[in-house]
Amino acid sequence: MIESGTGRISDALLDWLQAVLGGETQITRVVPQDGGTSSALYLVDARRGGRDLHLLLRRYTNSEWLAEEPDLPHHEAAALERARRASVPTPELVALDADGAAAGTPSLLMTRLPGAVVLQPRDFDGWLRQQAQALLSIHTLDAHDLPWRYFPYNHPAEMHPPVWSQAQELWEQAIDIARGPAPDHRLCFIHRDFHPVNVLFQDSHLSGVVDWPNACSGPPGADAAWMRINLALGWGPQAAEHFLQIYQEQAGGGGGYHPYLDLLAILEWLPGPPEVYPPWVTFGLRGLTGARMIASIESHLQSVLKKLG
Repeated sequence: MIESGTGRISDALLDWLQAVLGGETQITRVVPQDGGTSSALYLVDARRGGRDLHLLLRRYTNSEWLAEEPDLPHHEAAALERARRASVPTPELVALDADGAAAGTPSLLMTRLPGAVVLQPRDFDGWLRQQAQALLSIHTLDAHDLPWRYFPYNHPAEMHPPVWSQAQELWEQAIDIARGPAPDHRLCFIHRDFHPVNVLFQDSHLSGVVDWPNACSGPPGADAAWMRINLALGWGPQAAEHFLQIYQEQAGGGGGYHPYLDLLAILEWLPGPPEVYPPWVTFGLRGLTGARMIASIESHLQSVLKKLG
């Protein structure tokens, strides 16, 4: 008997899982996983030949996202295959039903990594260092043959200072710079959504980097910038600065970092105001408020503008 949690698992989905895993495999559990925001995630446990299988199923249930990126399942599948080349644990592709013809909804089955999201580490410095090391490993991979390219989700030409801010001139300056010429940068394989909720730890050691549907060819500094804005909002601007110091030290130089990419990452939170990211609460990060996040994002923005001169 299959444990299916609170939500009913369709016969079509179970039939597809059984087909891709093989008739000799006994599926024992398919239950929803907490933390998904743009797709439905399920823990899948099975047993084959006396060996336990621990898998993760993603169902692409966001119709707006699929309308914008109809090749999204193929995108993540290709990203998983590329990410395997990095010297950091990443999920492995098991099966793909890109159009949902068999599973009922576009679906991707992958291996499930050990560990858990840790947002309140005992050793904050070590926690940051391991994430910086993982990011630099990812950035050693070439991506010139991937069809997916980095682009800002918000176009600076269409932006205006946010009405909720009391620092209109600060945002005007940021938008004006973002509308100007972008700096030259090298391209490599980037995660594109690298932040602490997408990194797993086990016994204080990094055990994997997950959530790859946005990975693409892009500037490595875009990943560093996205990590920094998440740190600034969730842990304070000082955490973002500490991560940058570690990242650049471990890179033996700049690591592709440029404050212009910080600026684009900050502007992706507009029109805002920035809201508490639900998985932060799910995974135990407490005490965040809207007012605190506004103060953090504007403090971080001031620091970035200073870097830009």
